[in-house]
Amino acid sequence: MNALPEHPDAADSSFTAQTHLLRMRCQRDLLRAHRQLLGLTQEEFAYRNGFSVRAVVDWENGGRITMASLYALRDALRMGPQAFDELFAVVTGAAPSLKSLAVDPDLNRVTARWAAVHVHTQPNPTVLMDGGWHARHFNASWIQIFDQVAPHPTDHPLTNPLRFLLFHPLAPEFFPEWEERWLVTAITQFAMHYALHPTHPSLQEMRRKIHGIPLLEDLYAHRARRELAERGVDVIFEGDVDRRPVAVGPDRSEIVLTVLIPWHALDCGYQMMTMSPLDNSTLLPQHAGPPGLPRESVYLRPQGPSAPQTPTPTARPRDAEPSNVGPGRQSYVERTLTVGQLLIGYRTRLGLSQERLVRTTELPVTVRTYGDWERDRRPPRAEYVPIIARALKMPDGVRDYLHNLVTGSDAPVVGTRLSPDDGQRSALWARIHVDGQPAPTVMMDGAWQVVTCNKSFRQLFAHVPAGPANSHPTQNWLRYVLFHSDARETLGEWRESWLAGTMADLVVSLTRQRGALPAEHRAFLHAIESDPVLGDVYARSLSQNPSTSAVSAPSLGDGDIRTIWIPDPTDPQTRLQRLVCVTAGVPLHGKAKGFCMLTISDRDDAATSLFS
Repeated sequence: MNALPEHPDAADSSFTAQTHLLRMRCQRDLLRAHRQLLGLTQEEFAYRNGFSVRAVVDWENGGRITMASLYALRDALRMGPQAFDELFAVVTGAAPSLKSLAVDPDLNRVTARWAAVHVHTQPNPTVLMDGGWHARHFNASWIQIFDQVAPHPTDHPLTNPLRFLLFHPLAPEFFPEWEERWLVTAITQFAMHYALHPTHPSLQEMRRKIHGIPLLEDLYAHRARRELAERGVDVIFEGDVDRRPVAVGPDRSEIVLTVLIPWHALDCGYQMMTMSPLDNSTLLPQHAGPPGLPRESVYLRPQGPSAPQTPTPTARPRDAEPSNVGPGRQSYVERTLTVGQLLIGYRTRLGLSQERLVRTTELPVTVRTYGDWERDRRPPRAEYVPIIARALKMPDGVRDYLHNLVTGSDAPVVGTRLSPDDGQRSALWARIHVDGQPAPTVMMDGAWQVVTCNKSFRQLFAHVPAGPANSHPTQNWLRYVLFHSDARETLGEWRESWLAGTMADLVVSLTRQRGALPAEHRAFLHAIESDPVLGDVYARSLSQNPSTSAVSAPSLGDGDIRTIWIPDPTDPQTRLQRLVCVTAGVPLHGKAKGFCMLTISDRDDAATSLFS
């Protein structure tokens, strides 16, 4: 079925089954309500829209909906964006990727509050971009880098950093080794976004402009295709905590590029990019940042007043690769890599025919159906993606990219821990975004185990005594909120403001896990089931708004104003009430493992201490 993923351990908790049933009910209610608004019976609705009556009945009873049928239902039921997002979440377990390429006033209000904590307190050049790479917020250091760039309606770095990198003639001067160190990642990320939204006017215009520049077209049609086919989403993840050159006066210097995704815009394509100096850097000139910040700012200048032209190869892009252009479309390769092309490439590497692949692997389809996949006549079902990946021996990053192409949403999370190499990357990321954050901040893995926290966070919870196993806030944030008695005293309106959102976050993690639930998640479910209060909040949060369990944005309360009660430094027996802004984000390199960062800042001034 299309609710929770099938887990061998699903029977371990009645709450997992309850989540499944509630999501089925949500699908039924959504479809039935919109059909009844049209004044149609099931038979009339099916006849008018080319569906079978049996299919309509099955869908309204919670049956599986394919991606093609999902979009057909959207049009047939005349669903608005909000209703479709809810149906999409119920069917796929995640909100549509990049759903907010356009400006959303409600989203922007939360984003402004989030930026006050994470963008404007950063001493290093920082910009927050939406799903179309439009600059929504940036700090003073970002302005200082680009203050010599002449105004431009679309390609200025204060308007759209990606367009500046791709199209502006000054970009190679700001970013040495422009093609290899900067363009490859940028073009590949654009290719992924465009594959999800090939009809979006802004992305279409960028695609046409890329086609008009031979170097960019060559990278898009060939290099990006190769990178995505060999590494998939890992190409993008490796752009986080990446060392790259920048121009600093007459010299060049190395910076660390880091990426943080706002939690409230996790499924909207938003990302915050920060350029920080390497440790012990002597090439970056010092510049005073905001008062009280412990780090220096990067102050970058173009190498000279002249603007070089964008490099242009003499040869036009090759035409050897097959095109995926349909009738009436433009003559160039519109999308750099389709599902069918990805499958053909991996099957060819194995030296297998379509028939032999289907006969000798666990693919549960006919040769004809598989052939339709390779011809891009229809995509495979989402549940077939792991089976296809195993049969074709795809790397994990490519498997997740295939899931992205098939469903339009992020792949399920796998596990809760990073590899040792990624752990080193995470440590460097944390020095910039956790240790360098003035407000109390903690970074957690996919089981809410604390990876690192800053001094302010340890100070904020220094009064918390030892509690049940691993439940101190500097050990495991979820266990603290759920099981530690101090949480009920320190976290104001604990049940309504803190516990309900934490429960929703747990459900999000359950729905996004692939395969058997990790031991930590099963332990959480058992402990909740044995506690009447926790079990009641868990059940109520699902029954009151079942779609919340599938959409990640509300679960950590990103941008919420909440209350905490902390001991008075002059009289520990007395508690002081403080209003705080709770914000959260996802390190790009830890996205596939469920990592998240939580910050608890003063409501009025994110750069001041809660104890001031």
